[in-house]
Amino acid sequence: MSGFELSSEGNEEIPGVRSAAECRNLCLGSSFFECRSATYYPASGLCKLSEETRRSAPQDYRPAGRTVQYMENECSDSECKIISSLKKHGQQQQHKNFTYSAITKID
Repeated sequence: MSGFELSSEGNEEIPGVRSAAECRNLCLGSSFFECRSATYYPASGLCKLSEETRRSAPQDYRPAGRTVQYMENECSDSECKIISSLKKHGQQQQHKNFTYSAITKID
């Protein structure tokens, strides 16, 4: 969702990210923890990855600058494992379950 963020520290912060799509891919490719959401700050190029979402940590979900992009990984555990497995074998991933906003999904 544009203009929102998780205010908690997150599990990983990655500087120098060039786009929301790159931030999304970093979340989907995370191997250190199960990344459930990502927040992209285009002004600074910071991508914040978290195992929390607005549903699991509603106290940390808040308005932010209008260009900030909050995204959630809405795949089921089995689909996430399939995506992770495909990535390890060098196959192209589909991002159909990664949500940029409440109603828009990436295919």
